[in-house]
Amino acid sequence: MALRVGFAQSDITPPLGTEKAGWLEKIVADTILDPLHAHVAVFESGPVRVGFVSLDIVSITARQVARIRKLGEEAGVPGPNLLVAATHNHAGPAISTLGPTTRDDAYVELMMGRTAEALANAVANLVPAKIGVSSCTEGRVAFTRRFIMKDGTVCTHPAPHSPDIRCAEGVVDPELGAVCVKDGSDRILGFLVNFACHPTHHGGDTCISAGWPGQLSLALKRTHGDHCVTVFLNGACGNVAHTNPLDPGYTGDMEWIGNTLAGRVNEMVDAMEFTSQLPLSSSRTILNIPYRDLDGPYGVDYKLAQPFRSKEIYAASWDKLRREIVEPAFEEAEVQCLQLGHETAFATVPAELFSQVGLRIKMRSAVRRTFIVELANGTLGYVPHREAFDRGGYETTLGEWSMMAPEAGDLLAEAALDLLGRSEAGLGTVCQEHAFNLMPVSRRWWPPMKLAMMSYTLARQLGPDEKLDIRAMCELTGELGIDAVDIVTTHGSDPAQIRSILDDYGLQVAAYTFHADINHGSACERQRGVEQIKRGVETARVLGTYQTMIPTPGKEGFTREQSRANYIAGLGEGLELASEAGVTLTVENFPGALSPFVTSDDVLEAVYALPGLMLTFDNGNVLTGGEGPAECFLRTKDYIVHSHFKDWMIVEDGQGLKGVDGRSYRAALIGEGIVDHMSCIQAMAEAGYEGYINIEYEGDDYPAAVAVRKAVGYLRELMAAAGVVR
Repeated sequence: MALRVGFAQSDITPPLGTEKAGWLEKIVADTILDPLHAHVAVFESGPVRVGFVSLDIVSITARQVARIRKLGEEAGVPGPNLLVAATHNHAGPAISTLGPTTRDDAYVELMMGRTAEALANAVANLVPAKIGVSSCTEGRVAFTRRFIMKDGTVCTHPAPHSPDIRCAEGVVDPELGAVCVKDGSDRILGFLVNFACHPTHHGGDTCISAGWPGQLSLALKRTHGDHCVTVFLNGACGNVAHTNPLDPGYTGDMEWIGNTLAGRVNEMVDAMEFTSQLPLSSSRTILNIPYRDLDGPYGVDYKLAQPFRSKEIYAASWDKLRREIVEPAFEEAEVQCLQLGHETAFATVPAELFSQVGLRIKMRSAVRRTFIVELANGTLGYVPHREAFDRGGYETTLGEWSMMAPEAGDLLAEAALDLLGRSEAGLGTVCQEHAFNLMPVSRRWWPPMKLAMMSYTLARQLGPDEKLDIRAMCELTGELGIDAVDIVTTHGSDPAQIRSILDDYGLQVAAYTFHADINHGSACERQRGVEQIKRGVETARVLGTYQTMIPTPGKEGFTREQSRANYIAGLGEGLELASEAGVTLTVENFPGALSPFVTSDDVLEAVYALPGLMLTFDNGNVLTGGEGPAECFLRTKDYIVHSHFKDWMIVEDGQGLKGVDGRSYRAALIGEGIVDHMSCIQAMAEAGYEGYINIEYEGDDYPAAVAVRKAVGYLRELMAAAGVVR
């Protein structure tokens, strides 16, 4: 397919007086040495566009990435196809609160606005292009910063020529990768450059600078013209720096490093083969990375700790972690793979990844040229390889910047390889498990694709004076072999009592659904609903689930668009409450002609506007918006954490629920209506969905318990045919 590429950059230099980040000290900038930029490249092949955003800052949060992806959508680049990375520049502004540094909200808004400009300009600059790809080894500028001392422990950044150094702890990835883009007249438009090394120049002083990545960009501009944009993507450099304690005479200033790397890139260009026909692809997965046990051997009493700052800073950080880490003790992490053709891939991790983990991915990947991009699409802090925790050092010492469990590297590596594919001609076992110190681990993503039952299905047929019998519900689930229930309100029962009964039957709560009155035009009117979200989140914790859903019906007097804006505003006010409790907040595809969230476009508008908001996919409700359920699932799959299955019959106007598509619907038993459940299950299987399928029945043709039994039998037949029963 013919290739088009567009580059752009915008100035994101902060004003003087801005607080800096990256040094765990309160430092205020009083000098601008060189500008910071947002660098953007957009590639297009046929109907597919992928984009790369590189920011001259120390890190980027998942919420900020979601905002930038929304800006990308507005510019014409699909959000899931956009890679957003920080160069890990230590001489830039504070974009998040970490230790003694405080996020500069005004700067974040400036950065967002300028990044939006660069995205729009990159799309506007799309022209027919050809690309060449190559890599080389460069061993003069990057070195391990962790050394095994004579007492067997590791010291990060030991004193130069220290007599206590025994040897370097690990390996450094010396690969310098480059993608060069030329237009039809052979003019070089820009580069993607990948190399692994910490940019820490001027981190501890009062200067603003883009560090050696900025100098690399300037050097390539001097050679190829001011129009040439370099999108630098840092590799796995969590334990790699530009200082060499074994050579006290080495200086490695940022100008020399930038010029050296630029020189090697230019050498590679001369030997590249260029092509203008190239398929593009994008894939990603979301996984749960566990936090470290704060009271475990690698927690607050870690015997091999090496703090870089005062005890007070670390103690304050530990207190913050105790407040913020709640059950379930994990952080969502995105791993992404953007491929340029079949032989070049950029695999991302949202962490300061150790070189051992990055090399594991590269050397086992089925894609010949695999480049690792760290601190992309979010940040988990340092992620060392497992053995590092038994030797100590700064990067393994607990803090907000090092808080994930020792197995985090294994989980991220395996997730990347799931996307890339694994080479059968990879490393031998000895090299894999001893030189790289990474043992295979069993991983759990979302729960296996199983069936759940909705308490609402049983409760809705009860009389006004009847109360749902929780034990009878549990007995039915046991009889049918269902593993979880979806609790919709507490049905007048005490949440702790419900949890106790569920424990008696060994049942999980797949999700907790509750109402929040937030479909109002003003914050004052929404306040009651926000309080309901707070109580709902608390109830979810008592029930033992960390997944909640808020129904989103429309309202007379509001258009669908107005209701959607109201809900987005109210959900935004409630998301922080949920996040603090470790609870995921979701909306579903809700039916009805006035419903604000029915189709995939409706839902995507909300999740792009509200990073952290997720989706409970309802395959029947989607149909009422005129969209195919399987199609909707695939469009929104990156945000789906739970699913409802139901069915409908088409009836005459006035005899049922009016849909957005203008048709009228009446509830039917799953399998007896018009919903194509098989195509949904196949789409879910192809997308790797491993969550629950929750049975919902809103009809009266059958007693609820009978309907559930019939639905379970029908769905199990479909799941078996699709090969997803486990």
